[in-house]
Amino acid sequence: MAESASEQPEFLTVSQIANRLQMSSQAVRSWIEEGILPGIRVRKVWRVRREDFEQLLASLESGPTARAGGWEERTPRRGFTDPEESPVR
Repeated sequence: MAESASEQPEFLTVSQIANRLQMSSQAVRSWIEEGILPGIRVRKVWRVRREDFEQLLASLESGPTARAGGWEERTPRRGFTDPEESPVR
């Protein structure tokens, strides 16, 4: 049985999400690559189901807020070494 157009998921582009959240497209791509936001890669372009984006928004709105200044401690990216924490040679 064929799906009607109303049953097919609507997809958003990285640019649409970035504009809505007032953040960079690269930050949205990072969320997708890190698994924070589920995405589908179509050739060289990422697409996100509107439903997945709405779920992310809901979790962001109900989750903890950042401390003043917007800095939250997090696990450093691969290959990054904090010079203040590295052992002295």
